[in-house]
Amino acid sequence: MFVVHLHFIMGIIQRQSIKGVIVFIIGAGLHFFVMLCLLPNVLTEADFAVYRVYFSLIMVFSMLGIGGINSVVTRHFHDFNEDAVKLKVFNFVSLMTVILFGLISVCAIYLSKNTLYALKHTESPYLLTYFYCVPISTFFLVMIYYFESYSIATHRLTAPSVVKEILMRLILLAGVGLYYYHIITIYQFFILYALSYVVGFVILMIYCIAIRGYRIAFDREVFKSLQFKSYLMFASVIFLIGLIGAMLLNFDQVVVYGMLGSNSTLVYGHAVTTAALITIPYKPLAAILLPFAYKAWQTNDMQKLNEINRESAKYLSVLGAFLFAVLVANTNNIIQLAPQLASFKWPLIIIGFGRVLDYTTGISSEILLSSPSYKRLIAYMSLTFLFSLLCYKLLIPPFHEIGAALSCTLTLIFYNLLKFFHLKNRYQLQPITKESLIFIGLGFFALGVQFILPKMNNFILDTICRSTLVLMVYGSIIYFANWLPEVNQYIRQFFQKKQAE
Repeated sequence: MFVVHLHFIMGIIQRQSIKGVIVFIIGAGLHFFVMLCLLPNVLTEADFAVYRVYFSLIMVFSMLGIGGINSVVTRHFHDFNEDAVKLKVFNFVSLMTVILFGLISVCAIYLSKNTLYALKHTESPYLLTYFYCVPISTFFLVMIYYFESYSIATHRLTAPSVVKEILMRLILLAGVGLYYYHIITIYQFFILYALSYVVGFVILMIYCIAIRGYRIAFDREVFKSLQFKSYLMFASVIFLIGLIGAMLLNFDQVVVYGMLGSNSTLVYGHAVTTAALITIPYKPLAAILLPFAYKAWQTNDMQKLNEINRESAKYLSVLGAFLFAVLVANTNNIIQLAPQLASFKWPLIIIGFGRVLDYTTGISSEILLSSPSYKRLIAYMSLTFLFSLLCYKLLIPPFHEIGAALSCTLTLIFYNLLKFFHLKNRYQLQPITKESLIFIGLGFFALGVQFILPKMNNFILDTICRSTLVLMVYGSIIYFANWLPEVNQYIRQFFQKKQAE
């Protein structure tokens, strides 16, 4: 029987991707520091709202530009391990395809300017002022995705993570500092923002060529023998999934900007960015478990798939409920970092709770993506996107930022229900367990306990005390109730090792 124990997962992390996980956490910390602490206090309300809209547009159009080729590279790179010439031709064709799609995405951005102009709100008249940075950033982000996929295919996760998660965010941080001290103008700040994508691309390309052995060549006969048409279906599906997914994740802030204006965009965006802290554990855990899912589908091992999904749901629920409790406990302290966005509290609670509920289904998206019926994701994500538009239309006008947050959470619930019923009815996979629901309830209990603490004048000290109390209550109950025996065993072994030393 296959059981995904925590010590087993940790062993894989230590052997394969501990550096990547650390880099991702550091990068996430930089991102939240810049977005929550610096930009709201350095940029004007209008410019920060434009920055958020630009970021959303870049994410959406980059999915159009990459065209699913990154997944083709990751999946089929090893088909050519034994033939260097075929690999070079494969690299050449995939590179030309990405460049072509990248240029198409740039054209699409310029063609959409009139639509974006219609979204321009009177409170923030600068939506098109720095618009040039959107096509530049999008094209080079597409190229970054491509070379990142090549690096991952050669089993090197750290380098692209350092470039994307740390280097580019440090450039943005430098831009914020230069603007704050009036060394550069806001116009130059957006230039520097666009250049961060150029720098990231150049460094990652040099790394792949000089260290990872990236080479290109073209041979007509070799090209004919590679049967690239066989990759088109998979690439097309991944392209559509990525594009719809990017719209689901980023289109909400564009809608809020168009319907409510810059201030509401900042309030809602602040809640989205803060709630995204809850999602930090998902990416590394999903990346670690996805290869096991692929292998299980190949051998039709439904028992293994069920264990992967249920165990991932359990551990994600533990971490998600804890992070939710910590964030909500410290909302007043977070507000002190950006007092002008004080009304983000309830949107944060609503979106954060939606993220926690999302964790109860584990890595079901990856399970479905790796399944024989992976094409169903296109239909489910399309329905989810239409559902989100309906929610925006019905809920944002009367409830403003809270309506946008409700739309976000309802969309997550709708999408998870579609996946849940598909996996359960077709494959008898059921990720939701009573343990996940217990952990969510325990998170609310720990959140309630911290209210006994009096408010301290120093918000940093208050944050430390409240977070510590939540951790003690939450962690001690889980430990003594032995709800996670693998974790208890890992902790005991750790302290036994320390005592032996």
